[in-house]
Parts: sequence; structure tokens; C-alpha cells
Amino acid sequence: MSEMVERVARAISSYEGRPPDRPRLSNGTPEWTLYVGEARAAIAAMREPTTAMVERAAFAFDGLDADAWRIMIDAALQPPPQ
Repeated sequence: MSEMVERVARAISSYEGRPPDRPRLSNGTPEWTLYVGEARAAIAAMREPTTAMVERAAFAFDGLDADAWRIMIDAALQPPPQ
């Protein structure tokens, strides 16, 4: 699992009022693991940048385009290299 997926899952867990590191009663895994699917869906929804995002990135980063954004989102969804 990627670092970003875990980060987003932890944020969703906190938002839902469930301490991310609290063990779940059934099997002892942390609460945040309940939200991995939602986290992946939220990150994937951001894969296509808005026009405003592309325009601001191009200005701020001297030419960063939508393809670069998609590459970054794809990397966020991939597990880290072993």
C-alpha cells in the first residue's frame, strides 16, 4: 500500500471520529485500515486535474502540465518499490 493511501485513510478515519491507530475489536488491526478503499477512490478521483489546477501549476512550476499531475497521482496509488 502506498504512503499516500495510508495518509488519506488515516484522515478519513479521523474525520469519521475513529482514532486511526485504535485497534479494531474483531482482529486488532488499526481503524484506519477500514478506509483504504475510500482513500484509493478519493485519490483516483483527483487523477484528472481541473483547468484551474493545470493553469496554476503551469505558472508556479514553469510548465508542469496535466500529464505530470496524472503521473504523480498514479504514483500515489502504487505501493512503494521493494
